[in-house]
Amino acid sequence: MKKIKENLEMIIITSILTAMPALVGVLIWNRLPDKIATHFNFQGVADGWSSKAFAVFGLSGILLALHLVCAFSTGYGDETNKIPNKLYRIVLWIVPAASIYVSAIIYANGLGYNITDSLFLIQVFIGILFIVLGNYAPKARRNNVFGIRIPTTMKSEKNWYHTHRFAAYVMVIEGFSIIIGALTGFLLKFELSTSCFIYAALLLLYMIIPVTYSYIYYLRHKNDEDYYS
Repeated sequence: MKKIKENLEMIIITSILTAMPALVGVLIWNRLPDKIATHFNFQGVADGWSSKAFAVFGLSGILLALHLVCAFSTGYGDETNKIPNKLYRIVLWIVPAASIYVSAIIYANGLGYNITDSLFLIQVFIGILFIVLGNYAPKARRNNVFGIRIPTTMKSEKNWYHTHRFAAYVMVIEGFSIIIGALTGFLLKFELSTSCFIYAALLLLYMIIPVTYSYIYYLRHKNDEDYYS
């Protein structure tokens, strides 16, 4: 709870920014069509539509609720929540950034702009996010809300620490790989489905490699005297 009180001002600011696209939607309400594309396939072609009211207010409301859940679930508690304050502040900016980006794409499409080529920016955004989180992941002590929370890490502080140090390198490499892949695909005009497939494969690798490392660490050190301390 202390972390929430210390960052209450930032929680309010990021909440306002998360909901800001709704205000933008009101300002351009008369220029938007009654049905707005809110989902796009791997080629950047719209394949799902919603009412104007849902696109403007519904999405912002859902994302605001998600933001508040993230803010309070990661900021609440003492013994079970040992996330560094800097990492917590980064978490607070993830949903607002996503809200602004997603709404910009939806509104641009609704206003008749071609957004196919700009979809690669979501990959760049996620790549940057991986790099930033990778730099702070090792500083998070064992907790119940953030990190690689599997049996081998949750039962041992040493396993948690070494797994997240290793995962940090993987995340940074992953982030740069995603950015390079996105830029390469954009410059060479790869089909978006191809770059998204590569991106999905990289994400899958990120999930598998640290978990595998954690299990190997467990097998090698489970009999150490201080392993479960």
